[in-house]
Amino acid sequence: MIPKVIHYCWFGRGEKPELVQRCIESWRKFCPDYKIVEWNEDNFDISCNRWCKEAYELKKWAFVSDYARLKAVYDHGGIYLDTDVELKMPLPNGMFKSKAFFFFMGVRNISTGYGFGNQKQEYILKALMDDYNTRSYIHEGAANTEINTARMSKELPWLKRDGTHQEKDDIVIYSEKEFVKFAEHHAMLSWNDDRYVVELCKKNSVKYQRITSLLRNPKIMQMLEQNGETRLSRLYIIFAYDFWDYGPSYFIKRLLKRLTKK
Repeated sequence: MIPKVIHYCWFGRGEKPELVQRCIESWRKFCPDYKIVEWNEDNFDISCNRWCKEAYELKKWAFVSDYARLKAVYDHGGIYLDTDVELKMPLPNGMFKSKAFFFFMGVRNISTGYGFGNQKQEYILKALMDDYNTRSYIHEGAANTEINTARMSKELPWLKRDGTHQEKDDIVIYSEKEFVKFAEHHAMLSWNDDRYVVELCKKNSVKYQRITSLLRNPKIMQMLEQNGETRLSRLYIIFAYDFWDYGPSYFIKRLLKRLTKK
């Protein structure tokens, strides 16, 4: 059983925006018997690895959380919720009967930023943590969806990246459709950054959602894979997911980091 503990991260010592306060309050409302634990500079070692240390020094709080949330749940068990995840109803009790659960973000990616749950010291989280322990944020900074999905595909050979509900060996991967039944992810992107307001409006617009739905039609990937178009498949994933979600500036920054590293 996964313990009824909700973990969340708040680094930078800044005041919590109204949206974050509202989300946390929704956890208290719909999960009154859960223990809620905040992880910050006072109870988490930000120098525990190079990734966290560099991200913290650059004030990239969300990237510190990418590792901190994994360690918190690995060490203590429970579930993690991002501070921009608002509950609309109680968490399904069935989720806590498994050893671990995660959520698809769209069709191809698994995001620990939505939320996830694990028993204490579950091996899958140890594998995800190991990836960060060997990385430099300055040279290899990337969204957690890239790092987590790639590693989980190795650890769970039965996992199909098609956005559907899947379970095996007491590990459950829920679809995004199942997630949105009880929660809403406001996609705040970055703490203490006013850009989240613009991003939130864009991602909640009908036009944006329609284009996203067309771009990420599962039939496109199925057609490419059936024809053995592995290179086109990779290009399609980059455009339909990374480019569409993060924009051209994300790729420019990554390119500059690689050039600097060389």
